Amino acid sequence: MEPDYSLESLAAVDHYLRQLPAAAPEELLAIAAQIGCYFGEVARRALGGRWDTTDEDPKRWRLTFDAAPLWIFPIGMAAEAVYEGDVSERAAGRRSDHVAFVSERPASSARSR
Repeated sequence: MEPDYSLESLAAVDHYLRQLPAAAPEELLAIAAQIGCYFGEVARRALGGRWDTTDEDPKRWRLTFDAAPLWIFPIGMAAEAVYEGDVSERAAGRRSDHVAFVSERPASSARSR
């Protein structure tokens, strides 16, 4: 699949993630960063928003949406998916650490993760 940043392309990304073989942690981190950046950019293009990449840890790079008071951490979300399986299954009944309303400030302990 040629990445085209369409919403439909995320189905191919999901399929790719489900087919990932066991790999060394360094390789998984690189994959999570690539997938997270792609997912975030698809969301930014589709919904409008801006990246905040001032944190040294890419898992804390934030995408803030223009249309809603919401931000996400796409690389952190991808890391959860790569390392621990389907985020939506684990997050059922609790809020993800990678999604927040703009009026909320990230906890100082979250920056050290």
